[in-house]
Amino acid sequence: VIEDETAAVLGEWTVKRDEGKGSYSGYFTGRASASLITKQAVADLVRTQVFLLRTIVDMRLASALGRRESGQDLSESPGGEGQNALADLRNQVLGIRDMYEGHDSEEGQGISDIVRGRSEETDEAMLDHFKATLAAIDAVEGPLIEAIVERPEQVRAVYDRLDELQVTLNTEVVSHLAVAVGFSDTDGDSLR
Repeated sequence: VIEDETAAVLGEWTVKRDEGKGSYSGYFTGRASASLITKQAVADLVRTQVFLLRTIVDMRLASALGRRESGQDLSESPGGEGQNALADLRNQVLGIRDMYEGHDSEEGQGISDIVRGRSEETDEAMLDHFKATLAAIDAVEGPLIEAIVERPEQVRAVYDRLDELQVTLNTEVVSHLAVAVGFSDTDGDSLR
């Protein structure tokens, strides 16, 4: 699901949409004829991060680890039973981090720069959560689905670090940026 949604977002972001209209990224960079104001662009990026983290943490990992009422469902593991599922999970976190830090921004700025201007403590917490999450992912031995069954404590550490990241994003970052996040922002429909 995350891979399909990410591919859809990337396609909309980079591909010219209609005759006479630029790519969706033009709405954020000010190059499109009806570009979004900066605050709205930032809000859209934050909402996307909220949705992606919610999907990874609350839906996929929680189900695979048996933390939902319905019990354990290994088929919900991020990446399924694929041998590259752990690398895919790492890349998803890197993508969310890069969006936060603004690695691909022509101006070299990201959400981090805005958050830091309002709360250095929150920005440092986010950056620390990204580092801790990536370290936890790197500590998982073997394919993800195998680790869930044979070394669940390693995957629970990933879940816990992602959960901490999610909580900071959903509370502090959203608050500092005055971003309203509703159900429709976290159910995935806004990305289609």
